[in-house]
Parts: sequence; C-alpha cells; structure tokens
Amino acid sequence: MSFKCIKSKLLRFKRVFITHWAIFISSHPRYDTYYYHLEIAKML
Repeated sequence: MSFKCIKSKLLRFKRVFITHWAIFISSHPRYDTYYYHLEIAKML
C-alpha cells in the first residue's frame, strides 16, 4: 500500500470525526468529557 493511499484513508477517517463528533456527543453524553475531547483533538 502506498503512502498516498494511506494518507487518503487517514484523511477520510479524520473527516468523519470532524463532521460527526458534535452529533455523536450530543447523542452519547457520557463521551462529552475532557478526556475524549483531548484525545480527539490530538488525533485531528
């Protein structure tokens, strides 16, 4: 697998989090904590 392909998949994965993270935590409030916000911020 080429670097370009891996980078493309990683960007797609990150885009899912950017698009849906706020919706997810509003539906699952137990994940609306400092720890999860910090981990998502590090990943993005």
